[in-house]
Amino acid sequence: MVRLTQLHLSLREKLEFGEESYSMKERNYLHGCRLFSHCATTLLPQREALCAGFRVNSALLRHELAYVLAQTQSPAAVDTLIERLADKAEHIMVRHEAAEALGAIGERRARSVLESFLNDENPEVSESREVALKLLNLCDSDDEIEW
Repeated sequence: MVRLTQLHLSLREKLEFGEESYSMKERNYLHGCRLFSHCATTLLPQREALCAGFRVNSALLRHELAYVLAQTQSPAAVDTLIERLADKAEHIMVRHEAAEALGAIGERRARSVLESFLNDENPEVSESREVALKLLNLCDSDDEIEW
């Protein structure tokens, strides 16, 4: 049985070098991190490796990477997510997730970028931008949020 640390290192290496093939265990690991945000911060601390993963051809994997980066709550991921959002050639699913990730991270410098996509030709982007701005507004609010 592959140990978790070996699996983590294998996936990290593939993301860094832009490999396209992933074993079922590696896919399950990445989906596990998506489902449990604490995995993203404790088991995948190399945000640089995750950001480098956007070079792969798989739009689904790039979408998952944006989601995982949101879960890390790391301001270090903001520049990469802004690049993905602004890239008109990027798959719409990835741009949508990048917008929502920017709101989830809560970094105020993303506000002006998100506002610039108000009239994006793709409703998935403009609507995700709206959700992200609402999340940023919640970050600025003193109201008690009950989940």
